[in-house]
Amino acid sequence: MDAMPYLKGVVPEPISCPVEVSCEYYMPTRRKVDLVNLLEATLDILVRAEILDDDNSNIVVSHDGSRVRYDKENPRSVVTIRPAREE
Repeated sequence: MDAMPYLKGVVPEPISCPVEVSCEYYMPTRRKVDLVNLLEATLDILVRAEILDDDNSNIVVSHDGSRVRYDKENPRSVVTIRPAREE
């Protein structure tokens, strides 16, 4: 399924401040997948949809909590974007 129609216009302008992006991928099979590749593709989509201004480390500072899970009946991706915590 193409996510772009659902993502366009979600935010009034692209996010350019530091954020934490966590992604949970619910896969329809138990096959091994590469989490880093899934994260990279997700960030590329978020930039293309103009939700994030860029996916560099000055904007996306963390992927904490990202993981792959199994859900045969309801495969999906859940993306959470939060302001980055001050260090």
